[in-house]
Amino acid sequence: MKPDKRARLSKVADGHFAANHPGQDREECVLRLVQRETQRIRHFKLFAEDRRKRLDATRSLCPERVWLADFHSHSDYSDGTAVHLGEISQVASQFGIDVQTVTDHNTLDQRRDVAKFPNLAYGIELVAEGQHFVVLDIKDLMCNGTGNVTLSDKLDQARKLGGFFIIAHPCGWRTCIYPPATVEKVAQLEGRYGMEIGNGAENIFDYYDYTDAQALKLWDRLLCMGRKVVAVGNTDAHAVTELGMIWNGLVGPKPDVNRIGKRAAKGNHFVSDSPFIFASVNDAAMGETIRAERCEIEVRAYDSAGLAQLRLIHNGKVINTKNDSNSPTSLTIELTHKPTASGYYRAEVLSHDFRKGFSNPLWVER
Repeated sequence: MKPDKRARLSKVADGHFAANHPGQDREECVLRLVQRETQRIRHFKLFAEDRRKRLDATRSLCPERVWLADFHSHSDYSDGTAVHLGEISQVASQFGIDVQTVTDHNTLDQRRDVAKFPNLAYGIELVAEGQHFVVLDIKDLMCNGTGNVTLSDKLDQARKLGGFFIIAHPCGWRTCIYPPATVEKVAQLEGRYGMEIGNGAENIFDYYDYTDAQALKLWDRLLCMGRKVVAVGNTDAHAVTELGMIWNGLVGPKPDVNRIGKRAAKGNHFVSDSPFIFASVNDAAMGETIRAERCEIEVRAYDSAGLAQLRLIHNGKVINTKNDSNSPTSLTIELTHKPTASGYYRAEVLSHDFRKGFSNPLWVER
């Protein structure tokens, strides 16, 4: 174990642990804590190795080049639990994450050190009207919304600064479920912006919980209202053991860490914790808007560990489903569809072990 981590555990032994075990030798306290930490890290590394092998095998199945990115995490520049940038960079690489974005609360101070690591990008997380939001690709510091400043005001400010605005955990997280009034603040936003449909806050190994299910419902509701909401999935990691749970699969050329927000804003990516999924309409890619009366739709999904279900959704309703109990490594839907009104198409996939993937929408105007 690294000396700085042992020193941190020694402080814990001097404090809470020793207070609750007054008869125990201090060195025994430290040793016990080291054993706990070492065992936890060992399990985490095994998990990371397993996920990396699965992702690498899945990458080899599909013709597209996919880069994995996480747009929301924290370091010791804010409330990351003693998470140094070097450690974040290393663990993200172990998981196969190509771009890990460090979005500390209320500060951009991390950007100078972030530049030392080629797989790190930076942003900021702020709050307005009870909703947390992340802004990428800005150089000027923004502040929380206070007083009469609304969430919409902060969205406008982010755009003026050239940044991409992402609503973080719009329905809350596992230990903090938002009231309906806070959730509805998102419905007041206009224009194109991002929203987390998956957030790993305070979860480990599996990001998905009640708040993520609610975020998916909110996303479909906003899309049905005609909103251009780009889906993203982020770990919101405050510890390295929370990294790699969920990510965004960016399709195409290698992303520029200095323009990661602009890449995210295009919407040519999928959200996943294992399966890869791609959707196109009349050869248009995810995130694009086209005008058409007849839609030739193709959806493809891949997972080296096996798939169970693929679904195509149009304007909030499932219009095609493919199930397979044999756990194939790929599934495809090809469909000709004539929409009766303007709207959107999106797709979602479920692996045999219940891992999930979501395409971004394609918008069709009549």
